[in-house]
Formats: sequence, C-alpha cells, structure tokens
Amino acid sequence: MNINKENKKGETPLFNGCSHDNLDIIKYLINLGLDINKENNEGETPIFKACKNGNENIVKYLIKSGVDINKENKKGEIPLFKAYENGNINIINYLIEQGAKKDQKSHHNESSLFYACCSDNAKLVENLIEEGENL
Repeated sequence: MNINKENKKGETPLFNGCSHDNLDIIKYLINLGLDINKENNEGETPIFKACKNGNENIVKYLIKSGVDINKENKKGEIPLFKAYENGNINIINYLIEQGAKKDQKSHHNESSLFYACCSDNAKLVENLIEEGENL
C-alpha cells in the first residue's frame, strides 16, 4: 500500500487527517514518513487545512514537527490567513509567536484583515483595526 498516494487535488492522507481533529492519526502518519511540507495542486501544505478547520493541536504538532509556517500557496496566502478566516484566536496567536509573517499580503494585496472579515469573529476584526491594520 502506498501511503503517499495523492488524490486528484494532489493531497496525501495527511491533508485529509488535518481536516479533522484527530491528533493520533496525524502523529501516526508523520511517523510513517508522510511529508508535512508536501504541496497540493494549489501549493498548500497540510497546515493550511488544519488552520482552516481550527484544529489547534494539529497546528501545534505540525509546527513542532518542522512544517514551514510561512509557505505561500499559489495565491500568495500563508497558513496564518486561513487561521484568520477561521477566526481562531489561539491558532492566530500561536502562529505569530512561532514566526508567522503578520504583515504578509497575498498576490491580490489581501491582508490579514481581509481574511478576518471572512470569519464570524467581529472582535478579531476590531482588534486588527485597532492595531493599525489597513482597510
């Protein structure tokens, strides 16, 4: 059995595991040798999925395992943007503490504030504006 087999999106089982909140499966797959920095067809790595789905423990484990937290996808987005989109303050703060590029902009000049506005977290948007994030 090939555990690195990709689906049509260019994703290995690790991507699917990061969409769900089961850290034991993620640990098992990484121990089997799945590449945590493997890109899918959109240029995203598994941490993008974990951030998008608000899986805090998985995000922390991937970072501890050496994932590139500033890897850009084909749109110039980084995992931090997906955390803002999800509105998960804990993941956002952890990514920033670990060195995520807070001032990153996508290829369409979209900032963290743009992605925060996609969340249901009005306080997050308010905090970014108070911190001086440009509209």
